[in-house]
Amino acid sequence: KIRSFLHGGAQERKRRAGTENVPGIVGFGKAAELALADMKERTDRERKLRDYLMERVLKGRTAGYELCGNVLVIVPFKELDHCCAVDVREEADSLIEKSGALHLLFDFSEISFMDSSGIGVVMGRYKKVIFQGGNIACCGVGTEIDRILTLSGLYRIMPRFEERREAVLALSGRNAGKQTEGKDVCGEADAL
Repeated sequence: KIRSFLHGGAQERKRRAGTENVPGIVGFGKAAELALADMKERTDRERKLRDYLMERVLKGRTAGYELCGNVLVIVPFKELDHCCAVDVREEADSLIEKSGALHLLFDFSEISFMDSSGIGVVMGRYKKVIFQGGNIACCGVGTEIDRILTLSGLYRIMPRFEERREAVLALSGRNAGKQTEGKDVCGEADAL
């Protein structure tokens, strides 16, 4: 037979003393109710964080690259900061050399943050292509990135275009208003 070692109430056949924790039970019920109320928003946020982790950390991709004629398009993912600047710089430099790209286009449509390391990536690639007789431009610039590019003075060396097609045509020396034999500018492009 099990003897009670705490004396008091007669709960659980006199094996446990005390009363139920009513305030704790009510509090837990309210916490569960609140958790259920914003579960969809939290789940969506956690999915985005998971996808970010999968894309950025586990897969190791920090940017996408596309060759459009003699223009290398660089599309950084999520952020262009100190964590990924080295990878973007090394990949871009390698692709410039392998592909023989003369011009660079930074498509900022996929990022929401850039720090001084990102500015360094742009400046370094500018110096690399300018000595080859090339140039750089940007497109897909959001409000936050626009502020950074304005404050850093990068617009003095890097014109801004609204559309990628317009920027590729301008960099490659073709008229943006002219049809290119029914083909997209990057129709024959190699996805890198």
